[in-house]
Amino acid sequence: MNFSPPVIVIIPHWNRRDDLRRCLCSLEKQTYPHRVLVVDNASTDGSAEMLEKEFAYAQLYRCEQNLGFGGAVNVGLRLAVDGRAKYVLLLNNDTVAHPRLLEHLVRFAQEDPARGVVAPSIYYLQPPERLWSAGGEVNLARCLCRQLTESGEAPRKVDYASGCALLVSVKMVECVGMLDPRFFMYFEEVDWCLRARRAGFEVWHLPQAKMWHAVSTTLGKDSPAVHYYMTRNRLLLLQKNRGLPAALLVMGTEYFRSFAVAGLRRERARSRALWQAMADFISQRFGEKPPGNLEAAEK
Repeated sequence: MNFSPPVIVIIPHWNRRDDLRRCLCSLEKQTYPHRVLVVDNASTDGSAEMLEKEFAYAQLYRCEQNLGFGGAVNVGLRLAVDGRAKYVLLLNNDTVAHPRLLEHLVRFAQEDPARGVVAPSIYYLQPPERLWSAGGEVNLARCLCRQLTESGEAPRKVDYASGCALLVSVKMVECVGMLDPRFFMYFEEVDWCLRARRAGFEVWHLPQAKMWHAVSTTLGKDSPAVHYYMTRNRLLLLQKNRGLPAALLVMGTEYFRSFAVAGLRRERARSRALWQAMADFISQRFGEKPPGNLEAAEK
């Protein structure tokens, strides 16, 4: 694939064809020149066929299996680096971009090469005036992450940017490396930003860059799968940044208590998800969750 413009938009995608169509329609209106690469995680809903038929300007890479968010992004990053892109925008498929999103992000990043990551203001799709993320902060002692939901008018440094939408410099990628595919989904962008900051790059939130996000459309914000990935991956983030003993301490104090509470409340699906997450962390099993339906415990 030949990418001549300096900016590549990478959209990791798995099913949700209509969300992808809406996202691509918004990208067609961008004021800054770019190319779009959709990395499809073996969708089965006709997404790839829709893209090829309706959006000739976007390029498609079909994965033979679901590589997760990090795996799909890394496929796109390798193609962007090989294509000599200077900046890459990671974008969820369930987003709508303001026409000047890329223009604001790229111009701000170009002012200082230390700005390795730049995040826009991300609003809810409904209601569209409500701010969902203005960057995030991390409590490194316990690896607790919080989306910032207040923003002034001036750009500011933040601890991390949501993987829903973030612009990264290829220089940062070449220095820091790609996303850790062990996460599969959730927390990989936090890990990436922490690694970037340790390497001397800065992570910024730029209020002037705006977009909208249909929050948690892929798995559902309170599904057993979300509980599984959020639990296991936070423990992995703790292990990487604080060491294995710190991760085991949090598991023994916080998550076993949550597991017990879920059991007492007869929240069987959540209890099963937490138990599976802790068991997989102890055995250092990462990537996609084990075969089997975590929701089966509800039946």
